[in-house]
Amino acid sequence: MRSISRSTLRLPIALGSLVLAGLTAQRGLAGPPAPPSGDWSSPTIDRWFYPFNASPGVRQTISTFGSTPGDSLFDSRDGQFYMVFDTDDQIPTGDWMGTNLRVAKARVTIMVVNDVAVYDPTPDAWQSFVGEADLDWQADADAGQPIELFAAGYRNDWSAATFVEAGPFAPTGASVLLPGVRNVFLGESDLKGEVTDASSHVRDDRDAQSLAVATCSTVVPGDILTNGSVLTFEIDCSVPETQAYLAANLQAGRLPLIASSLTFVVQGGGNYPAFYSKENPLVILGAANAATLEVTLGYSCAPADIDCSGTVEGADLAMLLGNWGNPGGDGGNTDLDGSGTTDGADMAILLGAWQ
Repeated sequence: MRSISRSTLRLPIALGSLVLAGLTAQRGLAGPPAPPSGDWSSPTIDRWFYPFNASPGVRQTISTFGSTPGDSLFDSRDGQFYMVFDTDDQIPTGDWMGTNLRVAKARVTIMVVNDVAVYDPTPDAWQSFVGEADLDWQADADAGQPIELFAAGYRNDWSAATFVEAGPFAPTGASVLLPGVRNVFLGESDLKGEVTDASSHVRDDRDAQSLAVATCSTVVPGDILTNGSVLTFEIDCSVPETQAYLAANLQAGRLPLIASSLTFVVQGGGNYPAFYSKENPLVILGAANAATLEVTLGYSCAPADIDCSGTVEGADLAMLLGNWGNPGGDGGNTDLDGSGTTDGADMAILLGAWQ
């Protein structure tokens, strides 16, 4: 067996004595602090955003559907479910994107109130929603139309901060029969968190990038979504544009979102999904749920920044030495090279990144 000399052990022991004595008592080896998180059981605002909603802000159910396929009137995604969550009571506001905080997880749920819509958890191509006489038309490959979650955008000088639950659908004098007039619209975010209207993407001959497609753990795809079914939107926070949108709005303390579907309708009718609003008596009595939101922030750290402080320094070295000879894990990942052991190679990586 190869012997280990005293000099081989001297460096970690000496450094450990210096660093641990000065830092362990002060900061410990606990690793990064728990990131901020929030859980909201109801939105601040929920609104059926539809041209002919006679009771905006107080309607008890909210439905989603498209306009008649091939029709030039209304937005392609006509009936929209607009929801806003005030998040500043649980998630810090201000410019934390300049720190190592990021949105690690975001989940939204809505509850179905009727028994008519077919469950489809997969995106559909825009070609399935044009009129069958259109040369681009393609038959839908599966039953039903997915329910998707989008960013929310504003026009005509409205914003998430100023638009109230019963605010106007469109500017005074505008024809609600026309596409592109609604004051709040579903859309796609850019890397700055700014939103472009995608309500009529079908007419633009393209698919729209949603934040998430709804899934349901209690219904088989192709079956009917029944009253009480819960749809879950797991937002992919790794998409840069999504991260930018979520972060910008959470930093402002208010997150607006829109659920939508291209569920087929005919003028004056159709079988389309509807959802509980916070004003529904069953929600008020606790027998049903309004839309919910869960958010967890996380830390985006350099590998050698073990405690996620934003700087590779003595505290990180203390944590590495405290885990010497063991796999990384407790109190932060100290096995920086993935060898299975915290050792001299990991120390070299840390010292090379020292700030």
